[in-house]
Amino acid sequence: MAINHPDGHQPDSRLPCGRDLGTLHEHLTAGTLDAHEQACPGCRQAADAFAPALQAVVSLATQRPEPPAGFVESVMARIRADIRRTRYLALPAGSPSTLTITEHAASAIMSGAADTIPGVTSRGCRFPAPRDPTHVAISISLHYGLHAATAADHVRTTLRKAARTHLGIRLRQIDVSIDDVHTHGPDATRARSSTPTAPSPRMPGWC
Repeated sequence: MAINHPDGHQPDSRLPCGRDLGTLHEHLTAGTLDAHEQACPGCRQAADAFAPALQAVVSLATQRPEPPAGFVESVMARIRADIRRTRYLALPAGSPSTLTITEHAASAIMSGAADTIPGVTSRGCRFPAPRDPTHVAISISLHYGLHAATAADHVRTTLRKAARTHLGIRLRQIDVSIDDVHTHGPDATRARSSTPTAPSPRMPGWC
């Protein structure tokens, strides 16, 4: 075991009895203290000084590290994002030219459009069918108090407009999934005043 001094000077690593500290540490770690090291007061004192660090090492070695909450989901989301970066969607273009966009970029456009709706936050967007830019699936978080069906219709209308404006396509299917409900945020007041709510709790479709 090497002991480095802050100023670069290497102090004598031998105990008063002549035993090297590195050798003592190796024997202590391996559980092979010899007769001298077990009987010598100086070696025993040095061994006692090493004990807390060795106990910590043993404790850490027996512990199974647990990933933080959401770690696996975060990794998988990044993997899926990387896949979307390499998967292309065909967009309208005058013959004989071609125009393509990555699914990742197209999803960002759709999510950005949804985020402009008061009380709605996009949680992710994808194109379920490979090479089909006309089918979109989007997950959203909805502000508490907004009518789910009305908000979903607003999302579909906004996405259709964004697709025509930015991608030049007409969406044939838009799947909306409400994955969460939030009760705070910068859009809270604007959401309550801008997005229609259900006419009555007794009406079908009330959420």
